[in-house]
Amino acid sequence: MQAMAEQGAKVGLDFVLVRAYADSRLDHVRGAVDELVRQRVDVIVLTTTDDMNVEAARVTQTVPMVFVQSFAPLELGLVDSYARPGRNLTGTTVYADVGVQNKRIEYLRAIAPAATRLFWLWGTGSASMPTVRGPTYEIGKTIESYAASMGITARVYVIRHSSDMQKALAEAAAWNAHALSGGGDPVYEARQQLINFAAKARLPSVFSVNNYVRDGGLLSYGVPDDEASALYGRFISQIQRVLRGVPVETIPVELPRRHNLCINLKTAKSLGLTVPATLLARADELIEK
Repeated sequence: MQAMAEQGAKVGLDFVLVRAYADSRLDHVRGAVDELVRQRVDVIVLTTTDDMNVEAARVTQTVPMVFVQSFAPLELGLVDSYARPGRNLTGTTVYADVGVQNKRIEYLRAIAPAATRLFWLWGTGSASMPTVRGPTYEIGKTIESYAASMGITARVYVIRHSSDMQKALAEAAAWNAHALSGGGDPVYEARQQLINFAAKARLPSVFSVNNYVRDGGLLSYGVPDDEASALYGRFISQIQRVLRGVPVETIPVELPRRHNLCINLKTAKSLGLTVPATLLARADELIEK
């Protein structure tokens, strides 16, 4: 791992890297983790989606594991708490804290109060995820429930591939969406198609990554690039601490330390929206051209 080397650890001297592949298939995860357990590795690094993280956690409750990303490690039962995981897993998350998702809905409500039908494109696996303890975690229903408390009807639509964007947007139009949101790799890859649709249909949009806004979306609230890079560095440090013998259950989950609010004023003007002074004062980045 280059990142390990950059922090001073030497392959073959400080650590040996053993690879196991699940080929992005849930039914292959158990075999891959079983193989690593048989080889008596000191730590398993999970670079998978949350459904695979959960499956890996079900295979072994003793071998330390560090996940590079999890949408909701607490809700999925991967850890008992962020400060003290209490289990054999720790890791990092850019998205943890459903409150961040809720904040995006709040900002949308503030800038576009007439938008009462929110179409949310979910590109981060299933909107209904298994948990370590058994019951499913319904992230889609969580989003819809909070939106309802804000007077907004939300619909969460799962998109698995960027090639599905056209179908998803047709669904948004048929549903008579007033606003758009979304995230995950498939959505990001097709973001220009999404932004062009929003502009043509005159729909406000809110996202987690500011690149959407730089490309013409209305607003975003999420982790800036430099903080995401710093978070990855802290992930490497977690692995090193496990290799040095620190009990994994005592290593806190690393959360973002900063979120940025980005608003495209040109887009707001084209939609006939007035950005409240409170949002202008809160914004970390304003795009005017």
